[in-house]
Amino acid sequence: MARRLLTILLLSTAAMLASQAQNADGRIGTCMNEGRWFDLAHELNVTPADSVNPILYKMAVAMTHHYFNRPDSACTVLGDLLNNHQEELGDNTLSMAVLMGLNLARTDRYAEAADLMQSLCGQLEAMGADSTQTAGLSIMA
Repeated sequence: MARRLLTILLLSTAAMLASQAQNADGRIGTCMNEGRWFDLAHELNVTPADSVNPILYKMAVAMTHHYFNRPDSACTVLGDLLNNHQEELGDNTLSMAVLMGLNLARTDRYAEAADLMQSLCGQLEAMGADSTQTAGLSIMA
């Protein structure tokens, strides 16, 4: 009986911890999707990093650095995401690369920003995107 009670207690604790992690991911994701940057910064301050999906956490950190005018810090986090986690970023890769270009320009690294934007345009065109789809990126380059 004691074993059964202990097992139930451990399983319910594990379920509660998993639920809290999902809730943290949900709260952070909602703040990002809704552009609530002050709320996002608060969530990052009160939520332990190990209770959030690591890629989501890094994206959230990059976004707060970007929107709170810390372009050097944003470039560091975005560089890590783009160099080490492109597969996990999936469809967000392009957005993170554009954000990287913007932050490179904010740190007066204009040549790097232009090279990145031109590279993105070339990659998109190679994938079949036409000039109307890449026009915004071309202007940035």
